[in-house]
Amino acid sequence: MLDRSARSNTRKYKSPMRKLLIFFENSRNQWKAKCQEAKYLSKLLKNRIRNLIKNKEELKIQVKELGNKLYLMKGKEKKMEQEIIELKKMQYRIILGINLEWFLPFTSIQSTISICFYCLFCQHVQVSGEQVEYLK
Repeated sequence: MLDRSARSNTRKYKSPMRKLLIFFENSRNQWKAKCQEAKYLSKLLKNRIRNLIKNKEELKIQVKELGNKLYLMKGKEKKMEQEIIELKKMQYRIILGINLEWFLPFTSIQSTISICFYCLFCQHVQVSGEQVEYLK
């Protein structure tokens, strides 16, 4: 331990040395535990931050991929809408193989459409020359 010359240079405490040793040892142990807990918490937080950064990067990549998919789907949707418009236009021209352009010089579009739907459901139409006749 301490020799006599060292003891004379040390501070004088009023409490006995045996009690001070226990107090300082407990103080050191508490400080050590507190420091170890702080290190552990620091390590946990660093790992959490690393994982969050990693997840953030993965989510950025997913967002880009989904954005590209959305762009492609919107393009397909526009193409399909244009196809629908074209099909609706063709609906006025061709229904079940009947070429309505052949009817157009002889009738109006409204009557042609009604003829086509009549042909479609009842098949009671006869076309001769320039006239379209409904059969009953």
